[in-house]
Amino acid sequence: MRRLCNLSFSVLLCTSAIYAQRVLLNKLSDCETLRTISSIVRGPVSTACRLPRNPLEREVMSRIGLSSSVRACLLATAPAPRLAGFSCLDFEVDGNRRLSCFAPIDLRAIENYHETYSPEIGYRYKAAAAACPITNGDADEAPRSVFPQSLGPVAKPEFGFVVGIGNTRQPLGLAFHGFASIDPRFGADGTALEIVDIFHNTSSEAAAAGTTNSRLTIGPWSVSIDDATKPASDFAQSIERMTGMNARAKIRLMEFKLTAGADGPTGSKKDNLAMLLESVVDDLEEKGFREPTQAEMRNMPQNPQEQILGSVPYSQRDFLQRRMGKFSLMISDADHGCGKSVSLMTILPAS
Repeated sequence: MRRLCNLSFSVLLCTSAIYAQRVLLNKLSDCETLRTISSIVRGPVSTACRLPRNPLEREVMSRIGLSSSVRACLLATAPAPRLAGFSCLDFEVDGNRRLSCFAPIDLRAIENYHETYSPEIGYRYKAAAAACPITNGDADEAPRSVFPQSLGPVAKPEFGFVVGIGNTRQPLGLAFHGFASIDPRFGADGTALEIVDIFHNTSSEAAAAGTTNSRLTIGPWSVSIDDATKPASDFAQSIERMTGMNARAKIRLMEFKLTAGADGPTGSKKDNLAMLLESVVDDLEEKGFREPTQAEMRNMPQNPQEQILGSVPYSQRDFLQRRMGKFSLMISDADHGCGKSVSLMTILPAS
């Protein structure tokens, strides 16, 4: 019902820097840069590291260090001339390699790009990127799903481009070049981020995400169950750090797809989701869970629904606010000194 990002970043930008004031679409079309950064993520994490030099780097490194599954190196020098002035983080998460580079850019550059954009600009850039020998010839505008998760908590994608890496139709990795606005709590006024990111798959997607998946077919319904074990473990660790108490967490994401009559009105889809949620609540009640009393709700440090919204990455917060459906909180009384709570939420389908 809910899924929390296992890494959280807070970014502070220096206000003394001089930021680029126009968008340059030249990173993915630089074949030598692509070749260089691709070779980096096919090898081990670099040992040529340096300490953070500014608030942005210190915050990113301190946050990424919270996860024991991440090995990271803030590169001492830019990995390619085209990335001069970028902060580049070379890291590995559960065996999967990634290089994320980011640099402040004037927000007006992004605004000007939107105002003067023509399809020909994007077409030329994609064609140039796809022509590089290191790619599989498939370049496109970047969907939100490829925006680097490491920056998701503080930055929201504005636009970007992506190209497949490798010589097969199914790429071995993806290279991303894009631009993002920054959560105003973390960025200086009038700044945004330019981002160059590349990852290489060295293990299965499920292993990388720390999830186990199963799929069931029940009549016209297709049910996908995703037990996000690693995000749950990281979430429990964050609770332990805040409270000083032992905590365990389980996160399960269930996706229901109706294979017949899927084109029905949005209202009926919402009714179906509400019915499914009520069924889960009924099952939990049979297992001894109950809704908290008003007094118990008042004693909670934060509204659970607001806590969920505040925990998701900044890049996804607006989306979740628009799509969050019915919400339910269930608790069980302490057993041997251990209380349990379950937060349930639905994500409404696109209309």
